[in-house]
Amino acid sequence: MSVSTASSWQSYWQQAKDKNVCELGGTDHPAIEQFWHRFFRDARVGAKNASACPRIIDIASGSGAVFGHLFSLVDSARCNSVCVDLSPGAVSAVVARWPEVSGIVADGAALPLAEHSADIVTSQFGVEYAGIEAIRALFDIVSPGGRIALLLHHRDGAIYRECAVNYAALREVRENGFLEGAIEMFPHAFDVLMGGGRSEYEKTSQNLIPAFRDMERIMTQYGRHVAGGVIRKLYMDVNHIHTNLPRFERQEVIGWLKQAVTEIDRYIERMNSMCRAALSAQSFQTLKDGLANTGFELLEAEALKGADEQRPLAWSLVAEKTV
Repeated sequence: MSVSTASSWQSYWQQAKDKNVCELGGTDHPAIEQFWHRFFRDARVGAKNASACPRIIDIASGSGAVFGHLFSLVDSARCNSVCVDLSPGAVSAVVARWPEVSGIVADGAALPLAEHSADIVTSQFGVEYAGIEAIRALFDIVSPGGRIALLLHHRDGAIYRECAVNYAALREVRENGFLEGAIEMFPHAFDVLMGGGRSEYEKTSQNLIPAFRDMERIMTQYGRHVAGGVIRKLYMDVNHIHTNLPRFERQEVIGWLKQAVTEIDRYIERMNSMCRAALSAQSFQTLKDGLANTGFELLEAEALKGADEQRPLAWSLVAEKTV
């Protein structure tokens, strides 16, 4: 495989892994940035007359989006910050970016955190993957006078809708056998290139045509940019390699296609996990109702929307522990 094609795909898969949500803006959406800026200011984090350095624990930190918002307002050295994530790589990346942040590798459903051990608890598009009970457990971590702020995936939201579409489109790609057909066909194409017979190549290339046409149908139905453009990129690159076969190496092409199978299956699971984790209106109401008589005052509990957007981005919940 040419260096440019290989590096292009390596970069693509790395970017896909780095994204916690879909392509709608996710962690960078202005409404989400405004939510966190408002929350940290209202909680007086970093205020000149604040009595102490607050202990802030971010659950399911991922790439550290919440800390990115926090440290755009406050020097990281002024906070006692802790990131928690199931992925050791994610924790290491956050700590490498902000050395003042402590890291804990832990499952959101079994957090090794004591009651009342944090002044501020946060989570953005993370803790809900561990289930509703994991969300409820976060409130036990908040100390009296402390606050909790959560952004949770919304079952009827824009991000959910995009992830559901991505999931559906990619499932169809996996079901039509496009990648498996290409893996079967290319070795015979290389054999022809080396002077071998054409019969197996012609048979397998004919077998690939229906899947190739189905890729075109999927892009027409869901849009060329569905799933971050991965379907179009696969379609274009398989065609490009086939048309320019002498420029490529057999083992590199087959290795790339097999990696694509693995990465797309991972992508599908990420989309499916997000859809399963998203909270319905009823689930969110149940979560709110469960805070009655727990010593928490709800300061915000609503669907967070961007300007001029009909569908919400997330459920937002902010509460203060008063006793």
